[in-house]
Amino acid sequence: HVRIMSYYIMYVWFLAVDMPSRKRHVQYIIRQLLLSNDGKGEVDAATEIAFDWLARYTYASADPRPAKSTLDEIVMNTGGQSKRHESTINEKTWILGNSIVTIRALEKRGWIEVMSRRASGLTKFLVRAENVPMVPLGDVDPDIISVSGMLVMDRENDGDEYADDGSRETIGHETVTLDDVKR
Repeated sequence: HVRIMSYYIMYVWFLAVDMPSRKRHVQYIIRQLLLSNDGKGEVDAATEIAFDWLARYTYASADPRPAKSTLDEIVMNTGGQSKRHESTINEKTWILGNSIVTIRALEKRGWIEVMSRRASGLTKFLVRAENVPMVPLGDVDPDIISVSGMLVMDRENDGDEYADDGSRETIGHETVTLDDVKR
């Protein structure tokens, strides 16, 4: 129980340290963790998890589980269904070091999901291959769902309808938008 509490205290303290200062403490923490395993044939599981945890949180404060996003819902749902395994065309899994990496080619053209499972959590990337055509050979209709997904992904709007996209201009005290000009 005392050992588990000491790991917990180390985690809480490390997260309280400001981000730029964390890397200065990592070498000392690793050395002390290795010394606590001295005399054993190999490093125990709790220490390996601590190493993985330090790798995850030294340069970023990432959640151990990916958050759901609008882009994820658009890309992963096929035909209004929410079953993830049906949105996958092909999948391959490897063991790399202490992590399990899975790469999935998704049903939406050009979209790939990369997941890395480690002791300290799961990291997920939704990747769009930029050189995949939106329209396959002989087809004239682009994948509208992927197009809207890309537009949502590139949008950085904090509630302002015309968020610095160059579509508005102030003349005197009046704001003129592209929509006003088109009328």
